[in-house]
Amino acid sequence: MRIQQRFFFLIFGVGIIGLAFTVGIGQFGANNVQVNKIGVTTRLSAIAANIFEFQSRSMVEWGKGKSFVGYIIPRELAFDSYGRYNVEGLPSRSEIKLTAQSAFDPAWSASMIIDSSGNSSIRYFGWE
Repeated sequence: MRIQQRFFFLIFGVGIIGLAFTVGIGQFGANNVQVNKIGVTTRLSAIAANIFEFQSRSMVEWGKGKSFVGYIIPRELAFDSYGRYNVEGLPSRSEIKLTAQSAFDPAWSASMIIDSSGNSSIRYFGWE
């Protein structure tokens, strides 16, 4: 009888561990979505900081005043493990639009609009 009890507890323990593993995988998948969204947002913010550095440099070095004209995302900021980042259209003196495509799921994207006064807005598409 003791062998049967040990066998029962062993099977029961394996079942509990399997259930915990299954629940953990589900939670990881849900968290992975949020981690990707936060990663994309963080990179867009880093690009925005680079844009403001570009604006300051253009004002001092080229006498253009604050302008987004001519800005190109540096190669080291253009992609990472969270996504790919681009300038959409042609930047103007007063506004620039950035887009991000998630590396995790191509249906997920984000766009950030930055104006010359330093205000920015971000919109997400496809993320739950």
